[in-house]
Amino acid sequence: MLVAWGQIQAPVVELGGLYNDAWAYRMDYWWNPALFQVGDRSIPFLPQFMWLITPVLFYFLALRMVKGPTRD
Repeated sequence: MLVAWGQIQAPVVELGGLYNDAWAYRMDYWWNPALFQVGDRSIPFLPQFMWLITPVLFYFLALRMVKGPTRD
């Protein structure tokens, strides 16, 4: 659910910020290319990628915290 929410809301937030000139990403870095274009604005890859990865990391970290530390 977190991954789906992140992948849906991230482009909406990005477009809101870009069209209001609140921020602008530099697209000339190889590690943050444009994912797709909406009009004359580009949606960058890196924020979408982070919203894909961080919920998964959060989930596994939360599971580990609930189980407690392992003892070897």
